Amino acid sequence: MNLKTIIVGPMAVNCYILIDKNEAIIIDPGYDYQKIKNILQRDKVTPRFIVHTHGHIDHIGADSEFNLPIYIHRKDL
Repeated sequence: MNLKTIIVGPMAVNCYILIDKNEAIIIDPGYDYQKIKNILQRDKVTPRFIVHTHGHIDHIGADSEFNLPIYIHRKDL
C-alpha cells in the first residue's frame, strides 16, 4: 500500500489517497477535485470510495464531484 498526502482547498486541508495496486480510497477530499483527479489519473488508480474523518465543509467539499460511496461516522452525518 502507498499513502499520498495532498494539501487541498483554501484552508489547506490534508487529503490522503490510500493506494493498493490500482485502486484507491480518498480520505477528506476537501475542495480540489481536479487536483485529486489529476493524481489519480497520473498514478493510474481507480477510486472506490471516500472516507471522512469528520463532516466539516473543508473536508467534504468535493464529494459530489466524485460520484463515489461516502463513509462517515453517523454523528457527523
